Amino acid sequence: MLDINWIDITLIASALPSLIIMLGVAYRANSLSNLFFGLAIFSFLIGLTLGYFSQIDADLVREWGDLISITLVLCGLFVKIRNSKPVFARFPIAMTMLPLIGIFFYPMIIDAEVVKDLLTITYQGGAIIVACLVVSINHIIYKQRSLLIIACLVFLFSYVGYWFIDIPEFEQFKSLSVIMMGIGMFIGAIGLRKVSKLKINNLQEG
Repeated sequence: MLDINWIDITLIASALPSLIIMLGVAYRANSLSNLFFGLAIFSFLIGLTLGYFSQIDADLVREWGDLISITLVLCGLFVKIRNSKPVFARFPIAMTMLPLIGIFFYPMIIDAEVVKDLLTITYQGGAIIVACLVVSINHIIYKQRSLLIIACLVFLFSYVGYWFIDIPEFEQFKSLSVIMMGIGMFIGAIGLRKVSKLKINNLQEG
């Protein structure tokens, strides 16, 4: 019988509806960035689910699922940055795939815990910084990004709480940080769906 891990259950409960929302948004809006975000959630969910329910190495599966997930998030953010530029100033679409290179080099450092943590901290921190900048600029220009700003703040608090705050007296603090990540994922998915609907409505009215 499986031991009940309420943190994993909470993350699955957050990731599953987020995945459905994001794939629906990507399909309706024909959006490559949202497709990347949806695939990122899918990778995270697969790693989480296999690690929880299967008999294989749970830590290894989660590790790869998380790596692919954050890499795909970076790809999605690169697409958003590209799309925010005038057509003549956009870099080639293939360059949005550059974060995927890290996946091929990951096996070389898979046994070096310090290097892996540094890579994860860099990828996650970079994604949060870029997301905050992109969302903030778009909110100033287009408005209606309040949910995405909230999601970015939740991700930021989760990131800082997990990696940089160590409170021995509060052993569940890191668990709370992980749960906040799941909450941020769900809020972000709803926010992206709202933005997508607004864009579709504006195109139909125009």
